Amino acid sequence: MKKVLLVLTTVTLLMATVGFAREMEFHVDSQELTQSSIRYDGDCVIGSQDFPGYQGYYSDWWAAGDAYAILVDYANEDCICELGIKVEAIHMFIHANQFCSFTVRAELVEAVDYLGSYIPGGPLAYSDIMTFDSFPGEGNYDLEVPITASCVDINRPLFLVFRYMPQSMGSFVGIPVDNTPTAEYGFCDWGIGWHDTVVQHGWVGDFYVWADVNCCDDPITNEMNSWGAIKQLFN
Repeated sequence: MKKVLLVLTTVTLLMATVGFAREMEFHVDSQELTQSSIRYDGDCVIGSQDFPGYQGYYSDWWAAGDAYAILVDYANEDCICELGIKVEAIHMFIHANQFCSFTVRAELVEAVDYLGSYIPGGPLAYSDIMTFDSFPGEGNYDLEVPITASCVDINRPLFLVFRYMPQSMGSFVGIPVDNTPTAEYGFCDWGIGWHDTVVQHGWVGDFYVWADVNCCDDPITNEMNSWGAIKQLFN
């Protein structure tokens, strides 16, 4: 994503932060982020992917059941597709160790316009559930989950979601972030609704969730229908 400076705004639906604070500690980290050498090779990549801007990770935040969402607005992406995109795999960087086991699902969801800001809405596609374990030691790991999704119009904002299922386990887990915090971009839901990690919790950077995509020529409608309305189109 090409970073765009945004004015910090308050979205009433999401601002019930008082009483819902989570513990977190930021750790500066000088190592470089390295993507997995075995990964899907698509036409381009979208989402939060400022790997050279990596500055560290938040510990004490992650918990089983968390979901992390990144907004994709094609106008801010460096991608070559002309009509539509087909998401083939969704990734997330996580700071883990040999005691971690992550059972995860990748999701593609619609972006809902609420008072002039986008928040995650209904599902468009789910991946199969996968488990990642047997990490050799402490470090940052690129978790990649394949997903089967329809061709989506490039003019339709979307969210990439990486969800940790309740059976996930880990201690000293960290969420890596870059050095450019962006408002109304990255959200976390741990069972009480989506929270903007930058606006509501003061994160110093954006976490890493991104996707490998292929270009396609037959996108589904770009109307902001509810998930129920979309399903009715195919009944």
